[in-house]
This record gives sequence, structure tokens and C-alpha cells, in this order.
Amino acid sequence: MMKNNQTAAYAQLYKAFCEIENMPYPEWEAFIDRSEIVQLGQFDFFAMPNCLSTHSYFIIKGLVVSYREHNKEKSVHWVGSANDYVCSTDRFRIAFNEQYQIEGEIIVAVEETIAIRVTHSDMKWLEEHCAVFKRRTDVYVKQNFKLFLELDDIFIMPPKERYEKMQRAVNFGIERIPDVYLASWLCLTLGQLKKVRAFLKSYKG
Repeated sequence: MMKNNQTAAYAQLYKAFCEIENMPYPEWEAFIDRSEIVQLGQFDFFAMPNCLSTHSYFIIKGLVVSYREHNKEKSVHWVGSANDYVCSTDRFRIAFNEQYQIEGEIIVAVEETIAIRVTHSDMKWLEEHCAVFKRRTDVYVKQNFKLFLELDDIFIMPPKERYEKMQRAVNFGIERIPDVYLASWLCLTLGQLKKVRAFLKSYKG
């Protein structure tokens, strides 16, 4: 059963990779050799507070949140779901031979999550030796930046419109995100978020 699950997980990711550009088998084989499947429970950490991260992740199933914390207040940067690429920005210190201090985010699974993980050093090797793999990971980064630009004006919108625009911008139901993280992502208070959800629920019937 475990072997079947692993085969299905890699097959899902390979299909997602090939939606942009077909990946040569030698590159895919190199990726498989340098990666492993992990399963995290709800509220397990991908990247721990006050620690440098060690891996990048490709999400197969589940939902993860990236945030920073200051004075016990969470500031959510992004949320990732199936087929997304997830890493803390401190991974890019590898590109600079660790000469620069890059503060990383906290990354937590908010649902039970299955992912394929790769060490930062192996990610660097793959991006240097596998051209198609490098272009595919670049697409992931550009998609995140594009979403950031699309949402540039969201925080001047009224709460309901803010919620609805965020829902249109992502490919998963944002009701899956726990209130404390979603409120932070939308820059709403918990009270405002609950009012929006109550209104939308009553509007739908």
C-alpha cells in the first residue's frame, strides 16, 4: 500500500510538472533519487520558528501556511495547496554560499499533508544540472509573485470584497484555512472574518 501511495504521489507531481513542459526522464529520475515522501499531521511544522529550514517541499495533498510572528501576532505571507512548491525564503541563502543572513518564515501544515521533500543542497544541484526542472521551479516562484501583484489592492477593499477576491485568486476553498491564519492573510480581525462568513453563508441559502 505504501509503495502504491508513493507511486501515485510522484505520478501526480510529474503530471503537474509536465503541464508546463515535458520533463526528460533522466531529470525526473535525478529528482526521484534526491527526494522523499513525508506525511505531516495538522499543525506540524515544515519550517520551525527561529530555525534555518533544511528542505523544500512539493505538496501532494493538504494545506500549508507560511507566516512570520512578532509579539505573538501572526503575519501570513501565503498559503499553499496540492501541486504547489513550498519553501522558506532562507533556502536562498544556499545560492549565496550562506554569506548573507536571510530570515526564514514559519511554515505549518493546517491539514494533514503529504509532500515530496528535497534538501536545499539537492535543490541547488537539481537546478544547476536539470534545465527543465529549473524552469519549472522558476514558474512556481513567478506564480507566487503574480498572485502577490494580483492582490496588491485587496487590502483597501471592504471585508466581504476582500474575502471574495482572495477566493477567486486561489485554486482551493479558503474556508479550509483556520480563522486565525485566514484573518491574518486578509488583514481582517477575527470578528470581521466571522461576519463575512456568516453573511456569505446566509446569502447562499
